[in-house]
Amino acid sequence: MVLTLATPRARSNGPVLLLGRVLGLALVGTIVLPVSGGAGPSEQGQPADWVSALDLALGVLLRVAVKEWRGRPRGVEETGCRSGSGRSTRSPLSRR
Repeated sequence: MVLTLATPRARSNGPVLLLGRVLGLALVGTIVLPVSGGAGPSEQGQPADWVSALDLALGVLLRVAVKEWRGRPRGVEETGCRSGSGRSTRSPLSRR
């Protein structure tokens, strides 16, 4: 995704990428819902044990993701990166 948005045509590629993601998720949902038959997590009216474990695991994962997001470097100065990182900006295939 980052490579798509780093191209010169990112302004047009971004919405197309988003549309593709949404349509792909809609297609998967359209296939999975009829296959599952609308089955609930449990027959007794209470959530099954695996549903509670999944909720807990997803909550922990979300908490770790938020912690990582808030602890990320904010700017180039904090990371110590130099502009261009010492690499040439010229392509090896470009004319000299």
